[in-house]
Amino acid sequence: MDTEKLRRQLIDRITDNYSEYRASLLLKDRQELIDGAGRIADTATVFQHLADRSYKPEELEYLLKFQNPLEVVTEHWADYELMPDVLDALIADTVDRQDDLTLFPLATDAPAQKPESLRKFLNVDLETVLPQIMKQKTAFYQTDLNYALDAMREGATSGDPAKQNFV
Repeated sequence: MDTEKLRRQLIDRITDNYSEYRASLLLKDRQELIDGAGRIADTATVFQHLADRSYKPEELEYLLKFQNPLEVVTEHWADYELMPDVLDALIADTVDRQDDLTLFPLATDAPAQKPESLRKFLNVDLETVLPQIMKQKTAFYQTDLNYALDAMREGATSGDPAKQNFV
């Protein structure tokens, strides 16, 4: 069988495998999805790689022996993905090339940090919320003040000592 035909069979099979996998995700609850996010990302990465790469004939023949070659390769990918040597090589390569200096925001360009006391209090940005609170207070302040002034005027003009006690 020619290599291109085998490749097409493999692509069709892993596409079906990936579609079934994604459909199975729709049946999971939110917590299962969150807990399985790494596996979901791995499966997507492996699918994309398998779909895009070129193969040797023996690789195609071997992978086509499985009902779900996507699952087979994803299982092995999980073993290799987090190997410290690979990660170290990736970091060293990234530092050597320094291509990312133009692709990502630099720490030197970050806005100055606000003092910790102003940044967050119980997960609330006080600098943002305080003006909103002040607007609400102002909206009700005049009404409250008028009510208090009316009560004081009424108390001052009455002869009742209890109403004249404003403290």
